[in-house]
Amino acid sequence: MVEVGRLKKVDLREVWKHEAHDFTPWLMNNSEVLGDALSLEIEFTTSEQQVGPYKVDIIGKDLTHDSVLIVENQLGKTDHGHLGQLITYAANTDAVTVVWIAKEFSDEHRQAIDYMNTLAGDSSVARFYAVQVSAVKIGDSPPAALLELVAQPNDVHASMSSVVKSAVEPTGKAAIYREIWRKYFEAVQTKRPDLTKHSTPQGANWQNVNSVRGGWGSLVLVIDNERIPRCEFYIRGRENNENIALFDYLKADREEIEKEFGAPLVWDEQDHLVSRRIMSRRKQPVDIQDLSTHNSLIDWLLGEHIKFKEIILPRVYEYTER
Repeated sequence: MVEVGRLKKVDLREVWKHEAHDFTPWLMNNSEVLGDALSLEIEFTTSEQQVGPYKVDIIGKDLTHDSVLIVENQLGKTDHGHLGQLITYAANTDAVTVVWIAKEFSDEHRQAIDYMNTLAGDSSVARFYAVQVSAVKIGDSPPAALLELVAQPNDVHASMSSVVKSAVEPTGKAAIYREIWRKYFEAVQTKRPDLTKHSTPQGANWQNVNSVRGGWGSLVLVIDNERIPRCEFYIRGRENNENIALFDYLKADREEIEKEFGAPLVWDEQDHLVSRRIMSRRKQPVDIQDLSTHNSLIDWLLGEHIKFKEIILPRVYEYTER
């Protein structure tokens, strides 16, 4: 029989003796651990940022919702002081995604987070998360962080409200695009829920579906002005022409990449711009107002999205994280 270890908890202070000096630096270097707990794509930009007489533990970006993110850490049981600081930080940093991490949440403070989410509703003004942290290990293994979500925005309410809004919106391209992207995310959840953490459809002809850590770029789905659907990796402009170096690094492997794709790609140098793009374009245009075309459009976009994530993004990270 396979030997199965036994999971046991470790005192947080044995792993991180000090919130600011130990836990916050660890979290800054392990944003994906929190991102997985929140089911969001996030990145951190700074820590211990001064806000009035206080310091915000971590400031970053919620890439899923394209908004400012703040994190307040507490290696003990929640208290009113930290709740007040959390609200103060949110008000003074224009934060939309607000995360409170603590060893233990009292019922009153968990209910306070739920209450603030109820007040915010689906307005996108703010979304609050309560995350309980513990440390665990198996046998003599190194301790591992365990982050458990205990309060979050009411996604069911937001989803229902979005459906209602779409139903009462006047007809037009914005409403049609929002419906296409809504169907797309619905297909992703059914067929490949691991593909993206983005889930909010927008009323535009493009939809961001994956963001590269470090702000290097994004995977984007587009229906262009000629009604041609495409999937692209958009490389943002960066200092010292780092974006061009990344583009050249990928282009040097063009033959192998296109072989894996099974089709040629468009390598858009955009000499007049600082950005760069690698695109896959469908040959046939789409009539977005013809609902009968949406399923085939979504199937094509999904197939291209999968290839970009599995073929392009690993190479991107080989370059950006070396």
